[in-house]
Amino acid sequence: MMDKSRFFISLSLSALAALPAIAVNDSPAASADSYTLISRQLVSANPSVMAQKSEAEAELLELKSSNNLSDPEISVVQLWGDQGAGKKLDVGISQSFDWPGAYRARRRAINAATKATTLLDLSNYADRMIEAKQLLIDLSYHIQHVSTLSSMLKGMDDLYEVIKEGYRQGEQTLLDLKRLEIERVSMRARYTTCLSDIASARAAIRSFAPDIDLASIEPLISRFPEEKLLSEADYEAQVDEFDPMVRYYNALTEEVRHKGEADRLAASFPGFSLGYDYQREAGVNFHGFSASLSLPFFSRRNVKASAAATSLATSYQRDAARLERVMAIRSAYAAGKNLTAQAAEYDEVIHQSPTYADLLKKALDGGQIDAQHYLQELDFYLSFIEESLEVNYNRAKVMADLNRYSLD
Repeated sequence: MMDKSRFFISLSLSALAALPAIAVNDSPAASADSYTLISRQLVSANPSVMAQKSEAEAELLELKSSNNLSDPEISVVQLWGDQGAGKKLDVGISQSFDWPGAYRARRRAINAATKATTLLDLSNYADRMIEAKQLLIDLSYHIQHVSTLSSMLKGMDDLYEVIKEGYRQGEQTLLDLKRLEIERVSMRARYTTCLSDIASARAAIRSFAPDIDLASIEPLISRFPEEKLLSEADYEAQVDEFDPMVRYYNALTEEVRHKGEADRLAASFPGFSLGYDYQREAGVNFHGFSASLSLPFFSRRNVKASAAATSLATSYQRDAARLERVMAIRSAYAAGKNLTAQAAEYDEVIHQSPTYADLLKKALDGGQIDAQHYLQELDFYLSFIEESLEVNYNRAKVMADLNRYSLD
């Protein structure tokens, strides 16, 4: 019966030999493109993204209407004279406008503001894309973990049946059987916890995008996305070229500069008002034009200093945003570099020939280990597989952040 036990245990170990394929990210279906496409689906179904987009459109419309002429003014005056002098009617319409150069400066400011608003909306969209991809990576990790534990649990269940039969026939001890029962309970508890983690990850995605069809998505994220680690210099160069928040502050700086110029012109040069005037007095009609000039003696005070201060503050905000992003990239790059090296080491050990599962099988077939030793080695092997999965998971999270500009 001992030979039979070893035969069934060998079958269990044969099933465990498939575990490296579960733990290692080597499936073409797990391309970065598939994650990007799914992330877009999630973001397009995200209510907050749709709200932000509507707000951005409203802001753009408001900006475009801010450079119009002021509304025309209409005045009506009805006078009555004393002692039968009769009535007098005065009707006028006038239009006020600033110095012409101010309108040109405002138009340039509006163009820059429109660009800034668009980039801010793009920055919000990019943040949601990263959030969506991270949620998908979380779900992928728990799915792979469950798959790993499921294979291990099946092998342990097969072994339990063999040991239980051996105990009935007096060829296995009660201690062996009890130990295996404890191991099975522990493994099932870990498996149940992982199932709960999957449920939580699915709930997080549904909260992000309520109408998404998870059943059609999950087969595409059974592996982590394959993403190449670029050089630190390449990632830093992408900040100025692609980072929407840095580009937003560049556009905002331009807007503030043009707006300051418009305010300076409006405060430094006179404004005008032209109008038509109609009067009727004692049965006689009078027609004429009116013109007025506003002299900026007081309104220009501190305008130039205020514009300069605002421009300086915006440039500081831009530099701070860029520095924050660059420092985040440097930190993520250091982590990504280390995790990439670790993942390669785990991958090499798992795939080297003969594999650890092969060696364990040979040891069991050759009678070099017993069931108790097998359980110890099984737990050791599972821990190693889980460590490899965790390293690849952490790397996928870091790489998603580093390669955020490829999500568009």
